[in-house]
Amino acid sequence: MTCGSPTAISSHFHARFQRCHFSFTPPVRAVDIATPEVLIGGLLGVMMVFYFVGLSVAAVGRAAGHVVEEVRRQLRENPLIMERKAKPNYYACVKLVTSAALTEMRLPGLLAVGFPVSVGLLFRFIGEATGRPLLGAEVLSSFLMFGTVAGILMALFLDNVGGSWDNAKVRNNACCIAGRERGTGEC
Repeated sequence: MTCGSPTAISSHFHARFQRCHFSFTPPVRAVDIATPEVLIGGLLGVMMVFYFVGLSVAAVGRAAGHVVEEVRRQLRENPLIMERKAKPNYYACVKLVTSAALTEMRLPGLLAVGFPVSVGLLFRFIGEATGRPLLGAEVLSSFLMFGTVAGILMALFLDNVGGSWDNAKVRNNACCIAGRERGTGEC
């Protein structure tokens, strides 16, 4: 999967250039990242990936905090839940998570849609003012290429980090249980 991703990305963009090259007058033949504006567009694409991930992680943290508060409230109001004599209100937690997902992901969604459009239009106007009519297309292409590669790498990183966190949690819980069984109470 990892080895195929760069090949797939490069094939996709090559096919896109071959297809779109006829719709521009002069045709876009290549994206030269040595052009400062094109490099800036690529760096903005990478920046967008990191900003999107930061917003998403912060949203998950806030939602998890609300769920913890709800669980504590339910346990405080009905202590029989811990003895398994009463059922918790699962609906309240699901409702919290669903509403948080819908509200907290508005800004990241707007960012993913609006930022590439803004970058393309901004550099199109700059290109028209400086006599380079295809600057907007070149900058947007580098934005999408750099952003796609950074997004794939970030997804692989976050996937591995999630697995590591889960393994650490399982190991910590196993050590706590073993410590209680030995009577040391160590976690």
